[in-house]
Amino acid sequence: MGGGHRRAGHRLEPARKQLSPEPWEGGTDTLGPAVVAPLCAGGTSVRVTGLMVGALVTVLENGVVLGTAQAFEPSADLDVPALIGGGAVTARQELCGYTSPDSAPVVVDPQPAGLPAPVVVPPLFECASRVRVINVQPGALVLVHSAALGAPIGLQYVYAGQADIPVAPLLSAGDQIYAVQLACGRTSPRSALVTVQQLGAVEPPTVRTPLTECTRWVWVDGVVPGADVDVYVNGQWQGTATTTTPSVQVGISGSLGLNDAVSARQRICTTVTGFGPAATVAFGPVSVTTQHNDNRRTGANLLEVTLRPSNVGPKTFGKVFTRAVDGEIYGQPLYLCQVDVAGVGQRNVVYVATMHNSVYAFDADDPNASAPLWHARLGPSAPMPDPNIGPGGYADISVEVGIISTPVISVDRNLIYVVAFTKEGNTYHHTLHALDLRSGQESLGGPVRIAATVPGSGEGSVNGTITFTSHLQIQRAALTLVNDRLYVAFAAYGDVHHARRIPVRLGQRQRSRLRPAVGLARAQERRQPRSGGGRVPRLPGLRPDQGAVEQQDERRPGRRRPVRQVRAADRGERQGVPGDLLRGAERLRASRMSRAGSPSDRRNVADR
Repeated sequence: MGGGHRRAGHRLEPARKQLSPEPWEGGTDTLGPAVVAPLCAGGTSVRVTGLMVGALVTVLENGVVLGTAQAFEPSADLDVPALIGGGAVTARQELCGYTSPDSAPVVVDPQPAGLPAPVVVPPLFECASRVRVINVQPGALVLVHSAALGAPIGLQYVYAGQADIPVAPLLSAGDQIYAVQLACGRTSPRSALVTVQQLGAVEPPTVRTPLTECTRWVWVDGVVPGADVDVYVNGQWQGTATTTTPSVQVGISGSLGLNDAVSARQRICTTVTGFGPAATVAFGPVSVTTQHNDNRRTGANLLEVTLRPSNVGPKTFGKVFTRAVDGEIYGQPLYLCQVDVAGVGQRNVVYVATMHNSVYAFDADDPNASAPLWHARLGPSAPMPDPNIGPGGYADISVEVGIISTPVISVDRNLIYVVAFTKEGNTYHHTLHALDLRSGQESLGGPVRIAATVPGSGEGSVNGTITFTSHLQIQRAALTLVNDRLYVAFAAYGDVHHARRIPVRLGQRQRSRLRPAVGLARAQERRQPRSGGGRVPRLPGLRPDQGAVEQQDERRPGRRRPVRQVRAADRGERQGVPGDLLRGAERLRASRMSRAGSPSDRRNVADR
């Protein structure tokens, strides 16, 4: 197992027995593996990602075991018998007596009539150790051939439209290089020949600026295609990369610090250049610890120094990588620089919360690190539709209700605060969690269930008291942290119940505990009209999400008058999902939530 040419010697052997599909319980709730699409009939390789090193991996088609092998890397290309069109391919892994769930099935596509010829990208220079090939059928085995040798000099399975294929021996001036690809039981025509050029003068490369603190990679320009590029930080080697293009991204050991001096050189054939001019790290990190960057919800990044009209375009700016999660994403992902992740070391981390009540921590820099650094599950979500949630016929949330708001990060405490909505049997709860940023473990003596009462005569009042009722309240507003006090705001499904704000005193730092008896046991709320409508009280200094809200017109019962109508700026269209920003607590206009798009679209919808 492994990547590309390392697959020899790791062919899947017939499985001796079926592995039992017990829940995966290892570590911090690691996800099962994933089979990479697409697959096609006649194909003899399956790429599996999300592997635990040392685990025994089983690949199945239509529930029939194709074979097993041991994982030596987090992802691997596995040899299998020829796949059958229309079959469903899955994988699972077993380690230390624990077995993961089966991966999501990938349906095998029909065998194509033929494959396109790949393209070798010029120029090629002598002594280069890699050749870029494009126009590749995803999942194909690409072979790079030397006309002079009359044999392949490199091969690799490719699950994208292009790849840099390692070659050995190094390219020779005057040789002609071509490529072919094998996939789906087919062999493509060979590519056009590209002649290897003689190497000319090689100049020192330059480090691209500006450089920012916390970065774990450096862009280097002015590179000869095929050269090795070395990056030094403060005179010490920190990383090397090989490229087939004039620019290369070089990963470095550790993170850059303020005022570090970064320089680079390149090596090809017997030529080793000097170092280009040193670049200095001049900017600090831009962590995103709360929704829309700050408590005023401006969304502004006042330290942005890289993006400008000249470099923001379809070829230079866009998606870097994707990550698989277990539910829809309604809250905004958060980012923190230089987190000392347990058992891993220092990483820049993206934190993601889902409606399936999961919180993930992902490496923010490494596109190949598909497995989460940690994954915490915070209880069972509430499947939808649910007759107890929302007014009759409520369908604005169609799959499940779990973590619907954006969490908030406390850098001082190394914690991320999250509110999860759970359904356990016939009981509903909102629960506050304080998770360690480094491991996902519960902290401050949590979790704590949210409960509150307040004097009032509105809907649901009993003897002059209104009790917080979880299944009637939606916690859509982003959590807000001010002076070490956490504010949790609630609205109502379909605007038919009360809105509340609940402050949580986090306790003395030396005690390190949540204090549910202070703040958490009381909802600060104006008395609501008997109809249940009304505006949310002001929270000084806070500014949750903008949007639309309506207030019961007490002068004309049964009529509702608009309070404010604000365009959702980050989408350029009226979403209506957020609430009354200027008043410090959100009123969810759930009936408009469907305008955020399909469920798949909403995986990327954050609090607006």
